[in-house]
Amino acid sequence: YDHHQLRIFTPKSELPFAGHPTIGAAWQVSQLIKKKNFSLKTQLGMIEVEADEESASLIYPGQPKVRDYDGDLNHVLKATQVDLLEVHLEQVRYVSAGPEFLVIPLKSQSALKKAVSPVSSSQPLKCYFVFQSDPDNFYVRMFAPVLSVIEDPATGSAACALAG
Repeated sequence: YDHHQLRIFTPKSELPFAGHPTIGAAWQVSQLIKKKNFSLKTQLGMIEVEADEESASLIYPGQPKVRDYDGDLNHVLKATQVDLLEVHLEQVRYVSAGPEFLVIPLKSQSALKKAVSPVSSSQPLKCYFVFQSDPDNFYVRMFAPVLSVIEDPATGSAACALAG
């Protein structure tokens, strides 16, 4: 494998990993170097890539890191306009798959739709709201105003956090 350095930036900071920029860079590098197998070196670690003319795939390096949430959940919910009764409180966790997200499982899709970005919060929040409608279907929204991302419609690295 060849190794290529990848750095990812938001308007406010550098990220150790982000899904969509990494997959996009992987495809672009494959086109430039004319190779199908190589690695991208990120702050998170080495990412093995397989690519062709039309697509690229990668393997997330390692396991998401999960820890209990120790902050003020009422503050987060007030800032995102989510009702405490709509949250699976026992499942709220910090999960890092590069950037660390506060993963908040919700009890209904309507609660997910009502959530807003916590732009008014004094805390540096990156929130990932999840509603699981059945064993195979998840609905998600990610807000990270601390990274200048009001809402990310694609949730690349946050989707890695969901696995955690």
